[in-house]
Amino acid sequence: MFRIGPAFGTPYPDTQFPLEAKGQYFAQLVPMTDGSTTNDTPKGLAALVDRIGPAIIFGHSMSGVLVLQAAEMRPDLVKVVVLLEASSCAVDAAKLKTVWAHIPVLTIWGDHIDADPGRGRQREQCQALVASINAAGGHASLISLPAIGIKGNGHIMIVEKNNLQIAGLVEDWLSKLPR
Repeated sequence: MFRIGPAFGTPYPDTQFPLEAKGQYFAQLVPMTDGSTTNDTPKGLAALVDRIGPAIIFGHSMSGVLVLQAAEMRPDLVKVVVLLEASSCAVDAAKLKTVWAHIPVLTIWGDHIDADPGRGRQREQCQALVASINAAGGHASLISLPAIGIKGNGHIMIVEKNNLQIAGLVEDWLSKLPR
């Protein structure tokens, strides 16, 4: 699930996950047992953007699709979408030219994707979104960390040892966007 290693308790030799902190990380994970859903999240994100003004919004894992939905609700205020291993890159295809051609999208993927077929399918969906946005005249990119020489990142790169390096990639990509 998180691609720390090929099996539970066996990390990849190149893992970027801070193994000494795994207890802390896993202790903060909680199941959603209260019956709540994520259905209201895009509306909440849209309301937040209404309040704060133009924004770059990030989504990780299952929140990726929620960020995409919020961007479709506020295309005038969402200036960029950054997705870290989004579990879905589904967008309204009818909005490719009207919305997505105007909102740059960056999606970043870690290492050992082939060990997790589900993540591989998700990455393929994000690759298709990138191609569709670019074909519609927009600006979208997919960065595969191992393809650029960054090894060992799993699904939770935002807490891994080289998270500042990943943030630097995002900053660099943002700095090259047309203004």
